[in-house]
Amino acid sequence: MSPRAREGWLDVAHELLGRQTVREVSEALRPSGIDVMPLKGVFLHARVYTERHQRRLSDVDVLVSPRRFEEARAELKRAGFSHEQPEAGAWQVTLKKPSGGLGVDLHRSFTATPRSCLDPDAMFAAGEPDEELFGARVVLPNRYDFYAHLLLHFASTRLLGGAVHHPEDFPASAAALELGPERCAQRLRVAGLARHAHFALPMVAERTKDPFVPRLLAHLPMGAVDRLAVRAALAAERGPVGSMARRLAALGLVSEPHTWFRILGAAPRQRWRASRFGSGASE
Repeated sequence: MSPRAREGWLDVAHELLGRQTVREVSEALRPSGIDVMPLKGVFLHARVYTERHQRRLSDVDVLVSPRRFEEARAELKRAGFSHEQPEAGAWQVTLKKPSGGLGVDLHRSFTATPRSCLDPDAMFAAGEPDEELFGARVVLPNRYDFYAHLLLHFASTRLLGGAVHHPEDFPASAAALELGPERCAQRLRVAGLARHAHFALPMVAERTKDPFVPRLLAHLPMGAVDRLAVRAALAAERGPVGSMARRLAALGLVSEPHTWFRILGAAPRQRWRASRFGSGASE
């Protein structure tokens, strides 16, 4: 088998395995009435990318209501996903079957600290129930919520981890989901992600020539404090990964005062969760 044919076969296998994994998670949680929302790569494969080679799945991200997270975790372990690796801050856990396959990143939230106003329960309320896409009942994210989550993940990964995470997802999503720039900008503003957009999306446009980015940013004007926060983040991301400057710059992208209070209030809860949930990699 040629290397190209082997790569094509792996793409097909990973896509089918991703769909099967979502189906298994949904079927394991449905008797308990726990809704499942597919995120990131597995949703992109199902709704955005038409050619498998454009993005290979490495894991399956799913969201559940924070109120049902521990219950969902226990149910999936009973269903055979018994190997687990928690994340620091207890915002997600990776579960795998001993026999192998793709891991399931089970989310209760989107980052270890509240870096935006993206609320899981509100996302479920705005989502679309579907039983055809994965062959089992899931709740598909609202298309603007999905873009907002992509942005939050990209910005956090770049600033805190130093990686440029799949910039091609943005133009592909904007086109396939038929996003409107004004409505998308409004959603990002409400989610507290306007500064994240000005920090991250120019990087996306530079790498992908995405025509949607300038149209979107035109609907997200910045004040003097916003520009200062974005400049600080751009300066910090040139420094060493893990530095305090990067962490402070990430907090500086949070523009809503009430989100700052949520971050400060989350610290004691995170320490308590970590004491009983275990430690893992940072966000």
